[in-house]
Amino acid sequence: MKLDKKYIVLLALVCVVVIASVIALKGGVVEKDTYDFSLSPTPTVSTDASPTVSTDVSPTAAPAVKATASPKPGVIAEDVKDYNYWFRQLDSQNRVIGIYNECAYVIPSNVAHKNNVMVMLDNTRSTQSLILKIGTKEYSLAAQEWILVTLSSPTLPINLPIFCKGIELGQIELQ
Repeated sequence: MKLDKKYIVLLALVCVVVIASVIALKGGVVEKDTYDFSLSPTPTVSTDASPTVSTDVSPTAAPAVKATASPKPGVIAEDVKDYNYWFRQLDSQNRVIGIYNECAYVIPSNVAHKNNVMVMLDNTRSTQSLILKIGTKEYSLAAQEWILVTLSSPTLPINLPIFCKGIELGQIELQ
């Protein structure tokens, strides 16, 4: 019996339609992300020093794990703000302290802010790491790095000198 080409093409088409229908009715291909790493049976600890032999050799079924939409650990990329976002937010309020020429000067050098203010220490223009001291706290910045810090003091008003490489570059007055 010789099969005609039309018959083979028709048979292949029917197979594709049947497979597509099965997948559609089943709800598509679902990958299972949850794995059960629990031990079965659960090991137990006994303070009895005599040896025991377990006679239970029947396997126990692990409890079924429901697939739930629980959050995955880690950082959500949408929540992490980048340099440009923070720079735009803080620069208009004079809350970006830019460090220039490897600690030759900072801009702004003298500024006043309310207590518990968040400022950006911006070392992005430098190729050297440095330690910036504001008041009594030291902040380590790598080359081309920026960090956000909160400046606060229990006694107000207070002038917090800004030091870098032992040179006073300015002051921040907290009110």
